Amino acid sequence: MSTTAIKQQFLRQNVLAKGFDGLEFSTYLEKSTGGTFDIDAYTLEELRVLVEGFEKESTNQEFYAKNKNYPSVPEYPGHLP
Repeated sequence: MSTTAIKQQFLRQNVLAKGFDGLEFSTYLEKSTGGTFDIDAYTLEELRVLVEGFEKESTNQEFYAKNKNYPSVPEYPGHLP
């Protein structure tokens, strides 16, 4: 298996198969590195670090998006101080 094929398989398993958007990852990759989405420009270890950062950032953004509109506890009717 070529190095490119190994990197592609890694990205499929760690980005797409986990339900992340491939286009969002490519945008994250370009922003994080100031470079390109050409996976041959990165080592497998560099891709691992980038995927970890992407997962953390995506998880934090999803959590915030899901929870930003919830009222705080005191706003619920019947809440005892």
